[in-house]
Amino acid sequence: MYSASPSTFPAYFPDWVLEQVPDPVYPDASGIRLAANFGQDSANPYNNMYNGSFNRNLTSTLFTDLILDQKLDVLLKGLSFRGKASLSTDYQNLMLTASYAFPNYQLNYDNIGKPGVNPWFRIGEGNELYKLPPLDINVGGLTSSYRDLYYEMSINYNNSFGKNNISALVMINRQQKKSGNAFPYYNEALVGRAMKDYSRKD
Repeated sequence: MYSASPSTFPAYFPDWVLEQVPDPVYPDASGIRLAANFGQDSANPYNNMYNGSFNRNLTSTLFTDLILDQKLDVLLKGLSFRGKASLSTDYQNLMLTASYAFPNYQLNYDNIGKPGVNPWFRIGEGNELYKLPPLDINVGGLTSSYRDLYYEMSINYNNSFGKNNISALVMINRQQKKSGNAFPYYNEALVGRAMKDYSRKD
C-alpha cells in the first residue's frame, strides 16, 4: 500500500475479464491473470505471494567445549595440568531450489474494442509464442561454511614453603579459523610466567 496505489491496477484480473476481453494472440487462454505494476515502482503484494519460487535451506551449527583439569600432586605437590579444546562449526546447505513465476499482464483499457489492437500486454513479451514452463526443482549444495578450532594446554604450579609462595605457568594455545574457500587463519601463542613472594608481598 505504501509503494503502489491500490487504485492504479488490481492484484489480478479475474477469469471473467479474459472472457469479456479476450486475448487475440492467445484465444484459448482462460483463468485469472496477474496484474503487472503500471506506472508504479512495485507490483501488488499478491503477486509475490503467488510466486512459485522457493529455497529450502538446511543449517547445521555445532558448539563444543571440552575441558580437562587434573591435579598432579602425586608427582609434585601443587602441580596441575589443564587442557581445553573448542570446536565451532556452521554449515549452510541449499537443499532444494526452484525459480518459477507466473506471467504478469497489463490491460490497456483504451485499446479495448479497437480493431487490430491487442489490449493485453505481457511483461517481457516478445515475438515468440509464450508457454508457461513447468516447475523446475533443483538440488542445491553447500552455500557457506565456517569452522573455528581452538585448543590450549597448560602446566601450573602453585605451592608455599613457609612464608615463601611460588607459582609458575607454562601454556600453549592455537586457533584455526576457516570461512568458506578462504585461506585458514592461524594464531598460536606460548606463554610462560613465574612468580615468587614472601608473606604474600611481591
